[in-house]
Amino acid sequence: MARQRTQKKGKINYGLQVVGRIRVWVNEREVKSKGKTYKFTDWVTSLGRKNEDGGYDNVYIPIFFPAGTEAEDKPEHNSVIFITQARLFVTGRGKYAKLSLYIEDWEYDD
Repeated sequence: MARQRTQKKGKINYGLQVVGRIRVWVNEREVKSKGKTYKFTDWVTSLGRKNEDGGYDNVYIPIFFPAGTEAEDKPEHNSVIFITQARLFVTGRGKYAKLSLYIEDWEYDD
């Protein structure tokens, strides 16, 4: 017999929960639009697999943090972190849609 589902009170976050170790890269970007220059910072990670030619196929995944998180409270460039609470979500639309990672809690890996 199937187990009866019980409903939890409060907000339910649907989707995949992510926990584990990843390497993080930080990219400083500059975009020019309508005569103005905008500077911003991207945090990314990647997944890869070895192909038949001995090279690697990599997929880069943008990383987002909660609003108000200061740059000093985010991982440094080329660091390994342990994610304790995160989830995947989709950014972009149409042919620009891609998976992104929203990290709520993490620590540097020892």
